[in-house]
Amino acid sequence: MNLVGGLRRNIRSYDFKYTLDTTRKNWIKSVFPHVESLVNIVADIPYHEYNYRGDIIYTTRGISSQEYDTFEESLKNKQIDTYEILFQDRVILPDNSLHYNFFGGICFELLNDTYPNVNLYDFVDPTSDIDIKISFKMNDSAKKKISHDNYKLIGNNPRYEDIDVNLFLVVNPTITEPTIPPYLNPYFADVSNFIFNYMLLKLNELSLSFENSVEFDINEYDGIDNEVKKEELGYKVIDIANSNAKLIRYLDRDEKTLRIQIVLKIIVDGESIIDHLLEFLINPDSDSIDEILSLEKYNISSIYTLFLDNLEAYNKRKSFLEVTGPRMHKPINHFTRFIYLLDLIKKNPQIYNPTHGMLKNIHSKYILKHLNNKEYVYYVIKDNQFIKKEIPTINIIYAFYNIFTNVFNPTYIKKYLDIEITQEEEEQYYNILMSSFKINASPFRKFLLAKGKKNKKTNKRYKKRTQKNKRYKKHTQKH
Repeated sequence: MNLVGGLRRNIRSYDFKYTLDTTRKNWIKSVFPHVESLVNIVADIPYHEYNYRGDIIYTTRGISSQEYDTFEESLKNKQIDTYEILFQDRVILPDNSLHYNFFGGICFELLNDTYPNVNLYDFVDPTSDIDIKISFKMNDSAKKKISHDNYKLIGNNPRYEDIDVNLFLVVNPTITEPTIPPYLNPYFADVSNFIFNYMLLKLNELSLSFENSVEFDINEYDGIDNEVKKEELGYKVIDIANSNAKLIRYLDRDEKTLRIQIVLKIIVDGESIIDHLLEFLINPDSDSIDEILSLEKYNISSIYTLFLDNLEAYNKRKSFLEVTGPRMHKPINHFTRFIYLLDLIKKNPQIYNPTHGMLKNIHSKYILKHLNNKEYVYYVIKDNQFIKKEIPTINIIYAFYNIFTNVFNPTYIKKYLDIEITQEEEEQYYNILMSSFKINASPFRKFLLAKGKKNKKTNKRYKKRTQKNKRYKKHTQKH
């Protein structure tokens, strides 16, 4: 394995520094050899060529102004004057209306592949999740036509005032046409078919021989509610050739998200796990393009987004650290990713530099708002044992003092800064902080584990020699 840079291709037991869940470790070791092939297929989808010429069905809801303020309130109170009307509009969406970006843990693997001068594996345990968000831009003229013409049409009815025009994943005509069951909106059916069919074509060309994988029935997978296993709602399951994996598409029970997943089952030592290893998320609310970072080959969440997401996630999951167990790796991963990002900016300042004053203030405010713990918890290995280590937040700021006082707006960190420090002092803080992570890094961990075993054998031999010497002394004293 490379000491720096590149996607991992093989995972060994000693690569896990603080992940204790054996099932998860087996899953990651099975999936990781194929991660690079899978992210390349996702990135190669010709999103820019996608265009749509067909029907988009909008749902228009109205409420009686005499009773309730919102549609939800009227539904809650079973107000009979609420109504739901469907409007079908034929539109032409141009090329380049579809976009993607990786988000979550896979972004860090891709950053490590692009910027090899910082070693992600010094900080973070392996994670094999591949998550992709699909964003789209609707045709503005079509949106205006719906929002103006139809609003005016219904607005002529004096009994109704509040009009909502929505684009939902599911078209539900049962109010006006009780005999027609709900069905997937034609636009989202087309978008998801475009992605699903391309993925299936390319996956079938590979030989995805996942270690310890077995054949399985999709009904064993508990991630899908039985209520949405209907063809008209987009449900689809197809076996991937030369593999035990399946490509599936399904709708969440709340009908807010459409998912395309690769699902796999592995069995190791009698323990089985069925889970998805790759997932596309398609959501009607994603009608704007997120702030993304374009790497050489991939689109990923922006550095700002990664900062925020991991600080927020640490705060939500830090209770997992109260007990040493299978979930404690989750908050530690979020914290170590935060440190990795800081080190990445330190070594590659061009990757994140919000020079615009307003943007700099916004980023600083929200990042530091979530940096709200006095210390962060990490685990170091000492004498082959996990030792809990609390790292004060002020030490992190001093270790990356130049970033916090220049890249961020220093106004927002004054409450942390007791003193100003020199560049030399910053490097001292930095080296001390980094030593906590580097001693846990995989090559060193292998050495420590081997040394620990060697020390045990040496100690046994030493005890035997000591006991033998004592017996010898007693024997000579008697004679």
